Amino acid sequence: MDHSFLRELLKKYKEGTASPDEIAFLHSYYDAFDQLDDPAVQSEQQLNEQKGRMKYAIDQTIIHQENRVPVRRLKLRNWLAAAFMLLAAGSGLYWWINGKENTPPIVQTNATAEPADIKPGTNRAVLVLADGSSVLLDDAKQGELSKQAGAVISKTADGQVVYKEQDQIEKNLAPLIYNTISTPKAGQYRLTLSDGTRVWLNAATSLHYPASFTGKERRVKLSGEAYFEVAPNVSHPFIVETPKQSIEVLGTHFNVNAYEDETLTKTTLLEGKVKVLAGETAQIIRPGQEASNSTGSSIKVKEADTEEAIAWKNGYFKFNKADIQTIMRQIERWYDVKVEYKGAIPSDLFVGKINRSEHISGVLRILELSKVQFRIENRTIIVGPK
Repeated sequence: MDHSFLRELLKKYKEGTASPDEIAFLHSYYDAFDQLDDPAVQSEQQLNEQKGRMKYAIDQTIIHQENRVPVRRLKLRNWLAAAFMLLAAGSGLYWWINGKENTPPIVQTNATAEPADIKPGTNRAVLVLADGSSVLLDDAKQGELSKQAGAVISKTADGQVVYKEQDQIEKNLAPLIYNTISTPKAGQYRLTLSDGTRVWLNAATSLHYPASFTGKERRVKLSGEAYFEVAPNVSHPFIVETPKQSIEVLGTHFNVNAYEDETLTKTTLLEGKVKVLAGETAQIIRPGQEASNSTGSSIKVKEADTEEAIAWKNGYFKFNKADIQTIMRQIERWYDVKVEYKGAIPSDLFVGKINRSEHISGVLRILELSKVQFRIENRTIIVGPK
């Protein structure tokens, strides 16, 4: 443990001069406990007692180090062998070492981009209009892009696409026509539909939707991942179709992860009420729950980590006991890289956050503090054991 670093950080914290990143780093010591799933800790009181003992051990370590007196280091239980606590762009990542007790050092990472480094994704998307014409949105100028079915399509100053109904007569007379917005790998975008529904699109995502909504329902088709804030309309339900699920809502906030390379399609509800359908089964979920299923399977409902579900929308990766393969699929999409595995990959699980604005080298340096290592060859990341 780098005692001088931690000692200085605690001093700044007590004096009120610590930065938000430094405060978040200190809090990360205790946040690890919130991730545990252990029957030995069965109440909030027990959890707080464990946190208190951990804080006392940390403080005593620093005090004894200042006095140059040896101190017996804090020994964490198996379920809290969360080893690495990092300060990297305001984010902390813990490495869960399965079945071992360990108290490794604190590591500070340098987020400076390396030569030939790979940059993170940006706001990029292509809009395909009903006539088949395409608009490259990252190059399009601010202002009106097109008019379709009584709706004006514009690009705003903050770089999103907005549909606004202006001609009700034209809307009623026009047939139902569809547009599609698609983000590539290393891309993301925001969209406001003609009914006022707001949509955030993650990388490698496509949304197919009417230029103007008519009829008794508002139906869109999604491939990839998107976060929806649906405009309330009791008489016109909003329906999101994915290959494995259909989600019916009236007005609510929810995230849908429907990537083809993920085993499960997941709908996570933050606000309102949602009915999720898959085949002949249906489940209604409440805020804080997640409905998931694979092809041909029934829907399973469980309590969700909503922060993890929408971390991408808020600008970071969040992992809650995720294996390296799960993490690398996200990295593939956000950095537009190919990932290859060589050798026996460890089954360690990761808990924590990493800022999505990091170059890929910064993310990989954090992950390499575990038992895996990486090699970059052009835009291919080779993952192997240490």
